Amino acid sequence: MRNVPDVKPDWSQLFEQHGDELYRFAYRLSASREIAEDSVQECFVSWLRSCSLATPIRGEIRAYLFGAVRNQVYKALKRNPPPPEAKPILVQPDHSGEVFGALQQIPEASREAIVLICIEGFTYDEAARMLEVEPSALRVRVHRARRQLKEALGLEVNTND
Repeated sequence: MRNVPDVKPDWSQLFEQHGDELYRFAYRLSASREIAEDSVQECFVSWLRSCSLATPIRGEIRAYLFGAVRNQVYKALKRNPPPPEAKPILVQPDHSGEVFGALQQIPEASREAIVLICIEGFTYDEAARMLEVEPSALRVRVHRARRQLKEALGLEVNTND
């Protein structure tokens, strides 16, 4: 058995490092500021309560946090689905409202795949673990998401994409 030191993560530092990107991720999935804020908060509160965290390695913790926030978003959406006429609002001025709106039009599996890989910069292996799918299945989701976004944005879709 390996002797692992009992290291207590600095929660405020973890929140400072990952809070903004977790919020953006939650917001892109939910199109709701309230759900995004609550999901990130609940992720950290649950984590603090459980006190059963792995050794704090940046990649593992980051992947864990994204997976936990994802789960919180979908729990919240299940409890309180957004009204169909809800209009998404921008998180940052440099993000196109048109692209954000198109993200909300594509299926949930496609949206989370493209956000994790293309926007948040996770590797296929990391994102596949978070979404509990094979990396090859995730590649298919990303490919489909790109095609769906092009169609939603009214761009020409090449067959050799």
